[in-house]
Amino acid sequence: MKFTKVIGRKELIQAAIFGSIAGVIGVVFFVLILNSMNTVEVQESAEQNQESQEETIPVQSNDTTPPNNLFDKQFYANQYGVFSTFDGATEFMAGYPTLNASAIVKVDDSYYVWSEISPVKTSITRSEDPASFIKTFTFSGGACTNQTIQNLPILLSNEDGAKFSFEDAEKPENLPSDWQTITAAMTSLSSDLDVTRVHLLKHYFELNDCLKIQF
Repeated sequence: MKFTKVIGRKELIQAAIFGSIAGVIGVVFFVLILNSMNTVEVQESAEQNQESQEETIPVQSNDTTPPNNLFDKQFYANQYGVFSTFDGATEFMAGYPTLNASAIVKVDDSYYVWSEISPVKTSITRSEDPASFIKTFTFSGGACTNQTIQNLPILLSNEDGAKFSFEDAEKPENLPSDWQTITAAMTSLSSDLDVTRVHLLKHYFELNDCLKIQF
């Protein structure tokens, strides 16, 4: 019996169309997924690692002196606000369609809404509605033992957009395993390298306690 006798040609065409539409929708909602995909994992490990995290998370300061450690890099974020809860930050973003590609980054007990991250201050474009300002911070991987994670601040500080996306055969060995998945999805959503940096930093920062953000 031929396959077309079981499923008609019309049904096959409809299935192909529905599949394409589902793929497009998946890209559109990718940023929203990134903002919440790690919440369960972080909560499950929080209780087990609470004491050790309290000992290793550095106290924030207002010192903006450029870092000296090889695995510490200074960045500038386009910040729209800081909130005490994730829901508060989400509600704020929902009120401004222009923030649809922004990320919510949790540092200690605060939630920061960032739309861009760059190693160059002048590349940040401030907004008037809603109002934003430039936040200076240091991203550190020195406490990590995994070389691919330890090297993340250096990777994110690269100004060459070609270093963020690779063909399968050209992928360097020192990249995290899911790096290509995230960069490919972000390329479909935004061509701005500073936007891609935000989501890469958020993703790996939430999954790796050894990565630190200091203000």
